[in-house]
Amino acid sequence: NIERGLHLRLFNNTEKQLTQALAGILLTRSSFTHLLSVTAAVRDFVNQELFKEALLIIILTRDDVGMVMPMSTEFLPLNFASTAKQMLEDESQETDNPVGKCELE
Repeated sequence: NIERGLHLRLFNNTEKQLTQALAGILLTRSSFTHLLSVTAAVRDFVNQELFKEALLIIILTRDDVGMVMPMSTEFLPLNFASTAKQMLEDESQETDNPVGKCELE
């Protein structure tokens, strides 16, 4: 689980799988009305960034929601570069394979 208010790390496979799992659950809804009501109910209980990513998957997958895409500044996290840097640092600590500073900047 990713708590509400925390940033989603897009380079973390576990968090990416959570996004895909949420989208998969929502995509099983047969009608647009049912999808809309379940999505509205889920929104207040999951991490905001996780919800946004799952919603993008739904928009790209379903034919009945239209192709209304928000501007990238509305759905990309503000800390995209720092998230990637943190992920590389975490992986290098786990594998005892240090990543040089020049590679991260």
